[in-house]
Amino acid sequence: MINLEKIRNFFKSLKLWKISDFKKFISELKSKINEFKIKSKNLKRTNYELGIYHFNLGNINDAIFRFKILKKFGYQSEDLEYLLGRCYFEKNKFKKARECFEKCYNKKSKFFEEIDYCLKIINDEVDKIKYVPLRIIEHKKTQQFKYYLSEFNKYINTDENIILEELKKILGDTTKVFNFNLLDLGCSNGLLAYLLRKN
Repeated sequence: MINLEKIRNFFKSLKLWKISDFKKFISELKSKINEFKIKSKNLKRTNYELGIYHFNLGNINDAIFRFKILKKFGYQSEDLEYLLGRCYFEKNKFKKARECFEKCYNKKSKFFEEIDYCLKIINDEVDKIKYVPLRIIEHKKTQQFKYYLSEFNKYINTDENIILEELKKILGDTTKVFNFNLLDLGCSNGLLAYLLRKN
């Protein structure tokens, strides 16, 4: 049942609006509706891009969700099956990963090396693996880098970093006067090393 009090309150609040506020609200609403129309016209591309985005970030559940939506829309491609298989592989759901990989496994596939590598792991044929495909290494490297960079940034204000910044300020001022840099200290030559040995 509709709450009539809420409806009355809504219309009372509309009376309090200025005409300019109301026009601004309507224009924002129209722009949101147009944006939604544009995105909904190409839901396949939007979900594919979001799936890849989540996969690259390591949000495997979100990536699986996006790729499954694409399959519901009837979008079939080698890329989709490979990416969905990789997501299941990352989550150690090897049965589902095998199903996806077998749908797109052929010698002409652009993901043949990656699929072959993953299938050898799934089928417990690790002794047959000669190398790890470059795409998998690059993907893992960027994924790990983003994770460790975010973890590193959490602890950037430690005592060691504060001391290092102060040292940089002190040495930065001396470079203007004596025309040397921090590297002179490490190689034990140059003007800075000479001054340190002298003192």
